[in-house]
Amino acid sequence: MKEIVRPYKPEISVCPICGSRLVYRYTVSNKVIQFSNGKKARIKNLGYSCPNQDCQASDNIFTSQTASKFCIKGYTYSAKIIAYITILKMQGESREKICAKLSLNGVDISDRNVDKIAEREMKNLNMDYKKNIQVEYGAMMSHFGQIRISIDSIGIDNLRVISVRNSFNNVQIGLHICPNDKMDELKSLLHEYVDNPNIKCITTVRKITDFFKILESCVNREMEYISFIKY
Repeated sequence: MKEIVRPYKPEISVCPICGSRLVYRYTVSNKVIQFSNGKKARIKNLGYSCPNQDCQASDNIFTSQTASKFCIKGYTYSAKIIAYITILKMQGESREKICAKLSLNGVDISDRNVDKIAEREMKNLNMDYKKNIQVEYGAMMSHFGQIRISIDSIGIDNLRVISVRNSFNNVQIGLHICPNDKMDELKSLLHEYVDNPNIKCITTVRKITDFFKILESCVNREMEYISFIKY
């Protein structure tokens, strides 16, 4: 079977600081990812940079936020598989049962990898995201004079996994699991991320989704939104 290859450029084509057209530098990541339906694809995340040496962003490598959400560093499984494993583990499912459930959709994973993923994601869920907001937002303002973040939302049964990252360097700022029936809790969480007036751009899910409407209502001001590219 012919390998499926999906190259992804940054969602922006010009430097957000000086406006110069970004140029290709190198491939940041190139690996085969398993998706929740059992399919596999090679995802290439292409790195671009600003050619203007006088620009304060000239040393930054811009990557695709879509590819970054597909290819989480350290994993060869999609974000949805990772979210699914994390939730099942939190609900007390054994690694053997998780492997069995995933195999029904053609996902090949060992019980050892289930444990490794769950352990790492539990650490992310327990990270001090409020401190990370201060650190990452402060670093973006200091270096770029603006804040750009990505906010992903993955629905698993009656739960929603929210992942927030620094769009300049793809650093995880926070990871959260919110019940769908606790809307006030979700909105309160989103406000912690989006109320900063220096946020210039948010990369997130498509505008037709319910989550985008919730996010937009929390932002409640003029904002540049970039949608993740549909696979």
